[in-house]
Amino acid sequence: MTFNKQQEIRELCLLASRAGKDAIREIQELKLKAQIDNIYECLKQKSKGFYSLASLEAAQKSIQDWQNLKLELITIFDNNYPKQLLEIADPPILLFAKGKTSFPVKLPKMVSIVGARNSSAEGVEFAIHLAEDLSKLDICVVSGLALGIDSHAHKGALQTENILPTIAVLGGGLEKIYPATNYHLAQNIIDQGGFLLSQFEPGAKIFRSNFLNRNRLIAGLSLGTVVVQAAKRSGSLATARYAAEAGREVFAVPGFPGYKLHQGTNKLIQQGAKLVTCVEDVLEELSLELSIEESFPISLEAGEHKLLQFISEKGQVSIEDMLEGFSTINEILNLLFLLEEKKLITQDSMNNYQLSLRAKQNLHRF
Repeated sequence: MTFNKQQEIRELCLLASRAGKDAIREIQELKLKAQIDNIYECLKQKSKGFYSLASLEAAQKSIQDWQNLKLELITIFDNNYPKQLLEIADPPILLFAKGKTSFPVKLPKMVSIVGARNSSAEGVEFAIHLAEDLSKLDICVVSGLALGIDSHAHKGALQTENILPTIAVLGGGLEKIYPATNYHLAQNIIDQGGFLLSQFEPGAKIFRSNFLNRNRLIAGLSLGTVVVQAAKRSGSLATARYAAEAGREVFAVPGFPGYKLHQGTNKLIQQGAKLVTCVEDVLEELSLELSIEESFPISLEAGEHKLLQFISEKGQVSIEDMLEGFSTINEILNLLFLLEEKKLITQDSMNNYQLSLRAKQNLHRF
């Protein structure tokens, strides 16, 4: 397809998005039904009913203005439109992206992390570590650039050398970062190879419904959505609902029942969400293997080897269970620290220990 045809398709899709729901629905149906060879002609034919010369000129000017702002306009017909969004109901026909490069045609595996704005210190710490662990495995972390859990998920992903560490989906146009306090975070995301993404035109008025659409986009991009903390009426629960409706996995971090920030996540677990205490829980549920070659500590000290074997045989153990095989509590704590540092064991919310996914995949090396 020539550049001129691609440009005209962008103009026609923009006109359709401005014309309203009926025009948008026609474009969506065309994408799902038409062969790639005749999309241009079909689109020209369909678009005759929803634009005038004046509106076409306005669309052309808008596209030029966005290019001057270094914003990339992606239509539902472009090769770099995320394929997973075609699987959700009512996929946006336009996306706007901002990054150091063009939005990639081939995207990595993606997992979203969302949660409360007024998060606790423990929730923030968990979000950072989970995002960092996922990003180290070349999994892109998707979130909404909101205060609280979302922001810290982005920050955790940026602590790695992942080529595409994180994507921030906004509820408004990309020309203005909301909330403004996250302007520098948004810039860091771009500088480190990530992207800002939105389905809303620059300068468009922000409505409450925008954030529900943003949440739907977050869920639609991801293989699974992890809710770290959420009150019972949190917007993060909408993201989880959209993920479930799209047939994606839903994960939730458990917490103390009486704590407001855990009411939403505990409810999700009651409804069937996968309980998450560490990155291995996410990887196992999504059937994702470690995607980078990691150096495995083949030679363990005698005490480390003994404790690792003990945990392997028992499956899940508490510190009290370990007392029968070791001399002092200090010795146990020291060995647990060493094994956790090497990412060979994980601890759940009940303070029980089990082998990590890395350890399970390398049992033959013990």
